[in-house]
Amino acid sequence: MKRKYDVAAYSWPSYHDEPRVEHFWPEKDGEWYTVRRGTPRFPGHDMPRIPLLGCQDEADPKVMRQHVELALAHGINLFIMDWYWYLNAPCFERQLNEGLIPALQETDCKFFLMWANHDVDTLWNMHEDTDWSKPRPTLWSGQVSRTVIEPMFDRIIDKYFGLDSYYRIAGKPVFSIFDYPNLIGGLGGVEQTADAFAWMRNVFGGP
Repeated sequence: MKRKYDVAAYSWPSYHDEPRVEHFWPEKDGEWYTVRRGTPRFPGHDMPRIPLLGCQDEADPKVMRQHVELALAHGINLFIMDWYWYLNAPCFERQLNEGLIPALQETDCKFFLMWANHDVDTLWNMHEDTDWSKPRPTLWSGQVSRTVIEPMFDRIIDKYFGLDSYYRIAGKPVFSIFDYPNLIGGLGGVEQTADAFAWMRNVFGGP
């Protein structure tokens, strides 16, 4: 019997207007601001590189439907979505809520969240020269306490886990975490993190 595999693509949802980072990308179309200003760094360096589809708004469901159809046509049936939570609020979520989720309707393509809980520094800031030999200042910490993670996770369950388009393995929704040391640091240690995981499993109603 032929085994079926799901093929996933990671998605970094920064190519739409996110008011929280407009100080980096003031033209209100996300990281396209940086892409358009790419300059050659060495002879023959082909920059800027503009996609064949142009600088699209990924919070537009028609745009994301095009991306879903292109993915399916090339054997990809799953999007792993970078998902962010800073200062007790989501960030870069419009692409998912307004673009991708509506675009997945009536298709065989699904998604799940990868909580990109890393710190944010000035890497995205192209308005000043960066000394790459020095540490960059942290703008937002990706660490969260137990009092923050509980309502955050409740929101994820309510908003995403029940969707038909949310990816499951053996009937259970998949949720991944990018930076485990940052998670442990915010929760106060390994034992506290294990306890938080136990709470997450219990609140969802599964082992």
